[in-house]
Amino acid sequence: MNYCELEQELLEFSEAERIYKELYLQNSVVYEEPVKDWSDFVARYCKYFIGEIDIPLTAPTFIGRELLERDWFPRNEIEIFSFKNARYCPAFLHNLEFIKLIYVLRGQCVLHVENKKIKMHRGGFCLVSPNIEQTIFSCNDEDIVINVIMRRSTFSTAFFSLLTEQGIISDFFWQMLYSKNSNKIMLFSCESDPMLDRTILDLYNEASYENKLSNLLLKSFVMIFFAYVLRNHQNDVVPLGKISSKNNTLPKIIQYIKENLEYVTLVNLSEHFHMSEGYLSRHIRRETGYTFSYLLRELRMRQAANMLQNTTCSIEEIIESVGYTDASHFYRNFKKIYGMTPAMYRKCEDISIL
Repeated sequence: MNYCELEQELLEFSEAERIYKELYLQNSVVYEEPVKDWSDFVARYCKYFIGEIDIPLTAPTFIGRELLERDWFPRNEIEIFSFKNARYCPAFLHNLEFIKLIYVLRGQCVLHVENKKIKMHRGGFCLVSPNIEQTIFSCNDEDIVINVIMRRSTFSTAFFSLLTEQGIISDFFWQMLYSKNSNKIMLFSCESDPMLDRTILDLYNEASYENKLSNLLLKSFVMIFFAYVLRNHQNDVVPLGKISSKNNTLPKIIQYIKENLEYVTLVNLSEHFHMSEGYLSRHIRRETGYTFSYLLRELRMRQAANMLQNTTCSIEEIIESVGYTDASHFYRNFKKIYGMTPAMYRKCEDISIL
């Protein structure tokens, strides 16, 4: 199936969309503000509608205030998934356990977040962090809005190389992963880009294979998408909310730790950033909820896992490169985090790639 055929398929109405559209055409005023759940929507609909109409007892699509990873990923080993947003579906506010990319392939939609309405047009997209109440709404037949969801629990491992890039986007990801006070949504306002359109369609198409979908292909498409955005759309980003100077320092601190895993200490870190050890230690704890030693161990383990997956370095070489002088200490920490030895982890990754 080529891209034009896939877009035409996406324009076809599902049964749920037909139900939602009929309700919308009868009483569109109800859709102007987001709702909490289906019962809230039905009560509001009946309040503003005079006449008879058959409203389903339950929502035609899955509705929940908390969207959990276990309900949205088809298999445990799948880290990425994609699906079309239902047109005319009421704007149900919800929180996510995972990371979501919302991409407007055609038409437009409205993003509801923090009591704001933000209109997104064709080619625009946004990144939504976990644990923020938001929703989107589209009400035109030609709208195609694609959701790409990514497990938060595996994001920093699966896309570790993305985090090594410099720029506001990688800073956003670092803060999303480690800061308690980070921006929760990043909006990109740009013209339709054929490269991004095709990559999103590739993602959606691969996800449609259900039991035959490839986690490796899905991760690859996401990497292509973000790599292209980093190179071509940095200036199109519109962070929602203000970034304080303190929050802005955190990605630089984490980046420095990651680039100097072999020898970094709290002492040389404080010297590099011209802060006292005590102040820096408190700053890291306040912003991330973690101690310096915990954060250092976390970054070392993620780097080790990344090297096991993507290099042919021996385990001894990896241990040395991430700053461990005691191999037994490394093995204990690695097994505590990943539930297996480094050798087993490398073998599992090799099998998944095949």
